[in-house]
Amino acid sequence: MTSSMPLPLAPVTLKKDADYIFYELTRSICPDCKRVIDAHILLRDNKVYMRKRCPDHGQFESLIYGDAEAYVTIAKYNKPGTIPLQFTTEIVEGCPHDCGLCPDHQQHVCLGIIEVNSACNMDCPLCFADAGAGYNLTLAEVENILDHLVETEGCPEVVQFSGGEPTIHKDILPMIKAAKERNIEHVMLNTNGRRIAYDDDFLAELAELQPAVYFQFDGFDSETYRIIRGEPDILAEKLLALDRLAAAKIPVVLVPAIERGVNDHEVGAILKFGLQHPVVFGINFQPAFHAGRHIEHDPMQRMTIPDVLQLMEAQTDGLVMVSDFVPVPCCFPTCNSVTYAYIEGDTVLPLTRILDVDDYLDYITNSMLPNFNDEVKKALEGLWSSAATPGSEKASQDFALSCAACGFDVEMR
Repeated sequence: MTSSMPLPLAPVTLKKDADYIFYELTRSICPDCKRVIDAHILLRDNKVYMRKRCPDHGQFESLIYGDAEAYVTIAKYNKPGTIPLQFTTEIVEGCPHDCGLCPDHQQHVCLGIIEVNSACNMDCPLCFADAGAGYNLTLAEVENILDHLVETEGCPEVVQFSGGEPTIHKDILPMIKAAKERNIEHVMLNTNGRRIAYDDDFLAELAELQPAVYFQFDGFDSETYRIIRGEPDILAEKLLALDRLAAAKIPVVLVPAIERGVNDHEVGAILKFGLQHPVVFGINFQPAFHAGRHIEHDPMQRMTIPDVLQLMEAQTDGLVMVSDFVPVPCCFPTCNSVTYAYIEGDTVLPLTRILDVDDYLDYITNSMLPNFNDEVKKALEGLWSSAATPGSEKASQDFALSCAACGFDVEMR
């Protein structure tokens, strides 16, 4: 009889999992040399990151979306792009090298922005357009751009005049008039408000044209304005311009640029201010993106849309919640989230709390302005005429009309 001792087991080296999930592959550019390179979209710690490597400048990684769970589920809001009536350029080198509405475009013009000049009457440290001395489009050039937009879109939904600072262009009023004459549904003027605050004649002429004013408004703290706009004492000028716009009955959308660590603590205060101001019918919170002229930043800590929504909920004690917002497919669901709200006294009632938007995904138009078609309008009218929902018959009509009229991030008329 023989016996043997078991052989000792060889040590096993266990493989480790990565600390992220590879989600998808896309294309990006090297931030240094602008070469087109592959990029990986990664999910880690419930956030979404982009990682890319340039052969000459090495690896880069940045935060692109602050909620990975939302990023993954948001795809249900996507839909096929709307093809323009015609294209205006040809494919030569492909995206992103070609410029213009070429056949490679996956979407129609959701928002037409015409930068009429590069000059500005401010010198903001944070400026997406990197405004400064440069060019001025002529009125004839702008009219030509508008005509081309009508040819490609048929009935363009939105045109926004921007710059630089468009109000200092000598022909900005005729340009706005030219857009109105082409039956463009919404004509907007992007401005810092400085000329509006002090120029009576300009304001009077603007009141006759009635564009929506897309109004730069970053908060209330002097330190906010010192860092973002380079002028710590500018708040009084902003408030004066808003009061003058209210007197002229010109509708306003507040546009705060939100920079992490600078004015992210003011998101709730800006929202509450907009809800109370008689001329403000929308607020478009823009997470600062660091292009053009910008302050120093950490790309791993940048502000994203989910971050702003979470701050909004926390700083208003749930007056407006993350769940109230719906992605818009134009131009892509992760680019924009919106909600409508009915305001009556101190009551704020977001549309999504009384209507399951998921039931109407097929009816939401592929538009930067998330208007609803007749099916959804009927549903809204039914909701607002029911005894179970607060509000009078007139209130229901007002709400249905506002849903058809405008689609800014917080709709209040």
